[in-house]
Amino acid sequence: MANKITNEQLNQMCNNAKSYGFRPERLLLLDQRLEEWSKSDMTPSIAVKILRHGQEIFEGAYGIKGPEHGEGSLTSDTIFPICSITKPVISTLLAIMQEEGLVDLNHPVRQYIPEFTGDTNNEVRIWHLLTHTSGIIDDDQDKNFGKYVKETLGLELPEDEAPDEIWDEAMLKIRDKMGSAKMEAGDRMRHDTFMKVCLSVAPTHKPQKVMQYCNTGYHLAKEIIDRLSGLPIDEYAGKKLFGPLKMSDSHFIFPKEKLSRYVTRGDEFVGSKWLNQHVLNSDSGPGGLKSTVHDMTRFGQMYLNQGKLGSEVILSPYSIREITSDHNQKLAAAVYEGETFDSTWGLGWNVRGRKKDDSGMIRSAGSYEHGGFGCCKLYCDPEADVVAAYFTVCKTDTYYKSSNFFNMVLGALVD
Repeated sequence: MANKITNEQLNQMCNNAKSYGFRPERLLLLDQRLEEWSKSDMTPSIAVKILRHGQEIFEGAYGIKGPEHGEGSLTSDTIFPICSITKPVISTLLAIMQEEGLVDLNHPVRQYIPEFTGDTNNEVRIWHLLTHTSGIIDDDQDKNFGKYVKETLGLELPEDEAPDEIWDEAMLKIRDKMGSAKMEAGDRMRHDTFMKVCLSVAPTHKPQKVMQYCNTGYHLAKEIIDRLSGLPIDEYAGKKLFGPLKMSDSHFIFPKEKLSRYVTRGDEFVGSKWLNQHVLNSDSGPGGLKSTVHDMTRFGQMYLNQGKLGSEVILSPYSIREITSDHNQKLAAAVYEGETFDSTWGLGWNVRGRKKDDSGMIRSAGSYEHGGFGCCKLYCDPEADVVAAYFTVCKTDTYYKSSNFFNMVLGALVD
């Protein structure tokens, strides 16, 4: 499919870009590269947006919207499942609550979730959840769950591939044995039951000893938001963040009326079953958000503006400084899914520090970003005053061409 940028639009972008320090010919080349990548069999759908000094420099949509839309052309307002880019949104909501006196991120998690009895000494603080240093290891949680159910409750679990109905039956038995409140069968009940068991088991490590990327920590972080706000996460985020920033296409629970704008993927692409269907009704803290390149670059620009966008003030610059600072300076390199990488991390953001990774070789040390399963990335660089979003559908989970994209964005700057 041809890209959706007309020659007239490209010329206008280039004229505007020159006044903001970009070389127009490099943006023409970027447009060419994005079109080439979208025609490969690796990534048939790409949406991008670039801001500098708060101004739109480049926006484009390339390829198709997906098989469930009759292979229709992608548009720049296409909504993507952004998965783990949800994490900096969760940390932002907690920071808002901290500024409003509802929580202190240095308080023990157990102060807000009393069921977290595995943390017997109240050592795990909320900020440990956000920096992936709580000592909770996702893989160990799975093992601990099975062990607890068998040895403590005397029950057997179904095979992993068993139908949902079989798992529902097993989870309801676990809840009954634990004396948990009744819940309707389904995804939420299964997750709630899993978390109740995991909260009663001690973390693998003491906090701030090991950095290992952890989704469970963000389930807990979102649970704290739910309990303190007393509102569904979509409603609370809409009130405090999405509404003020005019992020009108950002949702945890996806509105049915927008399904025609939601990107889909064929079976050969990463996460197709989960991302085409199940995630639509997921309000998970680690990865339930769905959004557009437009909305998420507004979110990123708020960070570069030290907590403000237009007349709206979301956070204090002191909170922005804390969120985007490295909190893991004394920790050794982390190991995740067999790979070793620098443990530099902020409160929800992946801070570059000394990393050489898939977000561009030439990005600044103070830049921060986050990627999501399914191959979307949001990048913020305070030194260059650039925000860039690169949302794709990929065959691999290695963020195909993302480093190329971010290198080209920064490489197009002349000041």
